[in-house]
Amino acid sequence: MQTLEAIHRRVLNRTCRVHGSACGMRNRQGKVSRQSRLKYYREASTTSASSSPPSHVVVLGAGISGLTSAFYLQRRYPDTKITVLEEQKRIGGWIKTNTVDLGSEYGRVVLETGPRTLRAVSHELLELVNLLQLQSQLVLTPKSSPAATKLNSIQPSGDGFLVRLQTGETVSASHLISALPLHTLGELIPPNQSLPHLNFNPSSTVQVINFVFACSRADLHPEGFGYLKPRPANGYDGPDRGILGTVFDSCALSDQDTAGSKPITKVTVMCGGPYSHSTSSLSVDRILDELFIHLGKKRMEPIHVEVHEQRDCIPTPLVGHLERMDHLRRILREEPWNGRLQVIGAGVNGAGIADCVQAARAGAFGV
Repeated sequence: MQTLEAIHRRVLNRTCRVHGSACGMRNRQGKVSRQSRLKYYREASTTSASSSPPSHVVVLGAGISGLTSAFYLQRRYPDTKITVLEEQKRIGGWIKTNTVDLGSEYGRVVLETGPRTLRAVSHELLELVNLLQLQSQLVLTPKSSPAATKLNSIQPSGDGFLVRLQTGETVSASHLISALPLHTLGELIPPNQSLPHLNFNPSSTVQVINFVFACSRADLHPEGFGYLKPRPANGYDGPDRGILGTVFDSCALSDQDTAGSKPITKVTVMCGGPYSHSTSSLSVDRILDELFIHLGKKRMEPIHVEVHEQRDCIPTPLVGHLERMDHLRRILREEPWNGRLQVIGAGVNGAGIADCVQAARAGAFGV
């Protein structure tokens, strides 16, 4: 996709009725299949005629999960007030796209600091792309290719919730959808009403380094998506510099860029994760040395470097995670939550974009 932030912009800017247009997955001829339309309408009408729509739904977090939930809530309940709370100054969560102007020689290059591609294996993800009319912005890679509102607390209150902000303001909600990291949600809930398992799984911090080199792809690396580094034989406490893997962005994502008069090649290196040393102690110079050892090439100096630390960005589900999440859902159906709090996000059903979209859609339909 040209930029995953396009999804976030469309989610915020578009207003749709639930049955305003045919929706679903398109087949190879670009037509919406009848089966997918029926599936969507059937799920969109699961609420009984006697039940009333929620009066005010508050979504916690404006990453891909939170914004997708807000989008589907808006479609299903066009008259319901929907509030999205986000403590950062930007939306998108871990998805962030930077466009860098390198001048007439090297053109403009698009650098991703988080997720960068979508796998078309999720019906929910394909449905969202179609509903947001993003088909024309897709950059397709064929299978044959080698290539800021800070929260203070959440308090169940009568038939809803009272969300307190650090500014002293309060937001009343009839329903809540939390797309926050599980441990963050746990910090907001009063100790006498705590939910189980929110702090069970650890998370990994990853340093993402974008490199742009003034050379052709063939001069730097073979064709392909990139590579993952195997677990070191001496474990993650050894002397390795901490590279987890490298993405050859110019193979899969070169169509994002505006070419200059000279070729460029961009790669993204991920470091940290299970390695014992802190990502803040990693040296870009040492990472470059290790990168070119992996590539079997003489070291080149990049013309542009960006370093981003993604703190606690990858949840690590431990054995029994699915059973723990089922138990959490059962608790949320009981007092004092009464099915009014939906918990979604990367730490619940999976960290992939498709996982987050699928869970966000289900969360919206579960309200």
